[in-house]
Amino acid sequence: MKGIWLLRHGALPPNPERRLTGARDIPLSAAGRAQVRALAQDFLPALEPEPAAVLCSDLGRCRETAALLLDGRQRGWPLHVEPDLREIGLGLWEGLTWAEVRDLWPGAFEARGLDMMNYVPPGGESFRMVQRRALHALARWRQRYPGGTLLLITHAGVMRALLARYFGLPLEAVWHIPGQCASRRFLPGW
Repeated sequence: MKGIWLLRHGALPPNPERRLTGARDIPLSAAGRAQVRALAQDFLPALEPEPAAVLCSDLGRCRETAALLLDGRQRGWPLHVEPDLREIGLGLWEGLTWAEVRDLWPGAFEARGLDMMNYVPPGGESFRMVQRRALHALARWRQRYPGGTLLLITHAGVMRALLARYFGLPLEAVWHIPGQCASRRFLPGW
């Protein structure tokens, strides 16, 4: 059966100051590695349909998730690193707190809140841009594996954007779509 599995990377280290992550290359935490190992034990043996290929974001947390998930179990599934599955780029805001963003770019936080899906932070991208690039990536890989199932290892923003499209929801619905670490979802027919 043709379809895609969406899988989010494991948990990151604690972020008590709530600094914006975006596309910063932050590794998995020990808890995140444990989540992925548990997922590999539970998910891979029962994986139906088996993927024709595994695609992962180029950020380290997704590459590490893919390595842990497939460790010794690859069964010939090709693994491809796909930069267009990377998390939303927040540009100059990455690594800052919301308070720091408000101080450095007066009014920008409020402007983003008024048009969350289209607002582009300085040097970053909007959710609409993320959805567009993820859909383009999926279309490219779908041409390469037209009848097979794909396993995409990616980020919450990308997963939510793809799920909104799949379910025919407006992109603004991304905030209502769960995106827990090490979660997975199968989308038949896509």
